Amino acid sequence: MELPIKFQKHLRSHIDFSSFILLDMVVIDDSKSAVFLIPRGDEARYCNLQINSDSKFYGSFDAMMDYAVHFKIISEGYKKDLIKRYESIKHNGGNK
Repeated sequence: MELPIKFQKHLRSHIDFSSFILLDMVVIDDSKSAVFLIPRGDEARYCNLQINSDSKFYGSFDAMMDYAVHFKIISEGYKKDLIKRYESIKHNGGNK
């Protein structure tokens, strides 16, 4: 998968697109970004939040969202937008 240049510029780690779908990327500052990844397929049952090269794995999408809001990576309003995007991907079969 080829990412837009604006994403590539801020990406700090490798993404396994055979296991994950890129939900969104948030630029925290010029040297830090957060990448929200959701599982692709039925085998992987965890979500991944990559903050630069540090990967954090969560057993549920909700746990990942709660972490991101708690540590002020995203706002409550943005969390709602990501939930809608996630539900749309699930509904359209994007996790296959």
